[in-house]
Amino acid sequence: MPGRRSAGGLVLHIPGRKNFPKAWQRQGVVGLGEVAGTTEGIRLPEVSEDQDGVVSGDTGVVSNGEVEILDKSGLVVKGEDPGKGEGLEMDILSVVPMEEGPVTLVGVEVLLVVATEEGPVTLVGVGVLFVVPLEDGPITLVGVETPSVVTVEDGPVTLVRVETPSVITVEEGPVTLVGVGVLSVVTVEEGPVTLVRVETPSVITVEEGPVTLVGGETLSVVTVEEGPVTLVWMEVFSVVTVEAGPVSLVEGETPSVVTVEAGPVTLVGEGVLLVVAVEEGPVTLVGVETLSVVTVEAGPVTLVGEGVLLVVAVEEGPVTLVGVETLSVVAMEEGPVTLVGGETLSVVTVEAGPVSLVEGETPSVVTVEAGPVSLVEGETPSVVTVEAGPVSLVGVEVFSVVTVEAGPVTLVGVRVLFVVTVEAGPVTLVGVGVLLVVAVEEGPVTLVGVETPSVVTVEEGPVTLVGVGTPSVVTVEEGPVTLVGVGTPSVVTVEEAPVTLVGEGVLLVVAVEEGPVTLVGVGTPSVVTVEEGPVTLVGVETLSVVTVEAGPVSLVGVEVFSVVTVEAGPVTLVGVETLSVVTVEAGPVTLVGEGVLLVVAVEEGPVTLVGVGTPSVVTVEEGPVTLVGVGTPSVVTVEEGPVTLVGVETPSVVTVEEAPVTLVGEGVLLVVAVEEGPVTLVGVETPSVVTVEEAPVTLVGEGVLLVVAVEEGPVTLVGVGTPSVVTVEEAPVTL
Repeated sequence: MPGRRSAGGLVLHIPGRKNFPKAWQRQGVVGLGEVAGTTEGIRLPEVSEDQDGVVSGDTGVVSNGEVEILDKSGLVVKGEDPGKGEGLEMDILSVVPMEEGPVTLVGVEVLLVVATEEGPVTLVGVGVLFVVPLEDGPITLVGVETPSVVTVEDGPVTLVRVETPSVITVEEGPVTLVGVGVLSVVTVEEGPVTLVRVETPSVITVEEGPVTLVGGETLSVVTVEEGPVTLVWMEVFSVVTVEAGPVSLVEGETPSVVTVEAGPVTLVGEGVLLVVAVEEGPVTLVGVETLSVVTVEAGPVTLVGEGVLLVVAVEEGPVTLVGVETLSVVAMEEGPVTLVGGETLSVVTVEAGPVSLVEGETPSVVTVEAGPVSLVEGETPSVVTVEAGPVSLVGVEVFSVVTVEAGPVTLVGVRVLFVVTVEAGPVTLVGVGVLLVVAVEEGPVTLVGVETPSVVTVEEGPVTLVGVGTPSVVTVEEGPVTLVGVGTPSVVTVEEAPVTLVGEGVLLVVAVEEGPVTLVGVGTPSVVTVEEGPVTLVGVETLSVVTVEAGPVSLVGVEVFSVVTVEAGPVTLVGVETLSVVTVEAGPVTLVGEGVLLVVAVEEGPVTLVGVGTPSVVTVEEGPVTLVGVGTPSVVTVEEGPVTLVGVETPSVVTVEEAPVTLVGEGVLLVVAVEEGPVTLVGVETPSVVTVEEAPVTLVGEGVLLVVAVEEGPVTLVGVGTPSVVTVEEAPVTL
């Protein structure tokens, strides 16, 4: 068909490939190697308007379809109708240099080059390679099969069903890719950019977003200076680099790498590997399965899913991890950080919290410079290092190590082998397991339900232990310290504190520089060393050793063998049963109970013993001294009285340098040596010896043998039995 003119330009029929003139081929028109993405070096044959096959001039076209030229302002190249399903008769080579569009190509098959200064350009059903350098869009590619290169200064750019590698360079978007194939490379200075169902490796470089990727399969590399960026259904290995977000990944299956300078970043899916590097958040990961790495300079960061390994490095939070299964590492400069459902191992390094771990099953390692930090229902080993709290651990099971510079720290339901190091509290431990080591520079510290060996070191309290099991060691520089329900051997060292111990511990050792100290229900051997009281022991069973520099000291219900050394009283012992030793430099001292042997050495009284059972030894430099209901032998040595014995049963020896001495009871043998009286004995039964240098001496009772040696009287004996010996140097004597 000859060429024919139309009102808008020239329309020619160009023969198909089978009739393509060999002369044109010899002239190099279809030489693929000569194209190289431009029209340079391509020789177009000079033909007239009535020749079939070629149109020459400022616009040159080689095609086997219909060509329409409209005053050099537009070009349409059409192959056979792609909708008939007959297969297209495609070009071998098409070259279109155009100053101004629109340009539309439909059904072009092989190696098409379009050079147009101004669009729009539309390509539908384009074949193997398409190269478009375009100054001003829009440009649309639909159904492009194999490598396409598009360079556009000003968009928009749209690619639909592009199968194999496409390279797009756009200065200003928007850019849309739908159904892009094996590899797409997009370089855009200014977005938006949208990729839908990109199958295999895609590389996207965008200076300014937004960027959206939907359904990318194998590899997507996105570099964006300014977002937002959205990735949806990314299957395998996506790499995203964004200077300014937001960035969203939805249902990414396998390895994804995201680098974002400024968020927000959202990742949703079940990818195998997800690497996220974000300078400024927020960052959200949902449904990430295995091996994920997140680096964020400024959060917030949220991770939801069941990933095997999650590494999060965040300079500034918040960070949230939900459903992380195994081996998670979080490194953060500033929180908050939240981990929910981390199973195997979680490592969290945070400079500034808060940090929360919920339902972490196996080892968790948390390093936080500034809290708060919360661990909830963590089952097995957890390691927490926090410079500044608060820190909360709830339900951590097997092994937890917590190092905190500044609290508060809370541990709830920790089962086995727990180590806590805190520079400044408060620290709270509830339900802690076998071994608990707490080192706190500044409290408060609270332990509730701790089962077996616990070690607590606190520089400054308060410290509270409730339900602590076997041995507990507490070292506190400044209290207060409270132990409730302490089981077996516990050691408490407190420099300055009120210390309270409540429980049935077998051995309790308390060393306190400054009290008060209270022990309630402590079982067997207890040792208490206090520089300055008060000290109270209630229900201490077997052995209690109390050394107090300054009292007061109270012992209630102490059963067997209590040793109390107090520099300054008062000291009170109630219910002491057997073998108690009390050494007090300055009283008062009060002992109430039925102890078998009570030894009291007091420099300065008063001293009171009530209901003390058998052998009691009391040494007091300065009284008063009162013994009520003291059992068999009592030895009382007092430099300065007064001394009162009531209900003393059997052999008692009282030595008083200067005192009024009063003995009331039924003692078998009573020896009283008093330098200066008065001395009064009432109801003394059997052999009694009284030696008084100077005193009124009064003896009332039915003693069998009474020997009284008095240097200076008076001496009065009333109701004394037989035989009695009275030696008085100078005195009125009345029998």
